[in-house]
Amino acid sequence: MTATTRMFEAVDAVVTILRDAGLKYKGEDLPVYDGPNVSATNIPGIYVGYDGNPQGDFRAVRPRSQEWGSALGAKARDEEFFIICAITALAGENNVKRSRDLIAELYESIAQAINDKPDLDLPAPRPFTAGCRPGDLAFEPNEVGLIGRLAFFIDVKCRTS
Repeated sequence: MTATTRMFEAVDAVVTILRDAGLKYKGEDLPVYDGPNVSATNIPGIYVGYDGNPQGDFRAVRPRSQEWGSALGAKARDEEFFIICAITALAGENNVKRSRDLIAELYESIAQAINDKPDLDLPAPRPFTAGCRPGDLAFEPNEVGLIGRLAFFIDVKCRTS
């Protein structure tokens, strides 16, 4: 079957990579959610295909471009998109520095997991490259303390078949 986009398999691959990365939060396995899974019990967490903001627009992937390959008669397209993700962490007692430090540590672990597999372990066609970049960092007080949230993006450049 010919793929007209690789964004669906890329989201699946990112979920798998992050679940397999063994990310920890306070000594326990950190849950990795495939899309929105919003409830008070889902903090902390990593969200793939969701920015972690319950008042957000719930976008999972944003396309950037898709153009036919440069060769005459090309049947493949060069595609660029980014996967929207988030980290949430509960610091408690409104301690912004503690929340920010927790999120920074988690982000670095996530970025390393993606950097270790820039092709996301996906099959040809090549090229296929992915990398992390941070987005908005926000803090939100609630009844149990301070929730920190970092949106981040997995930028993908690839070729369709």
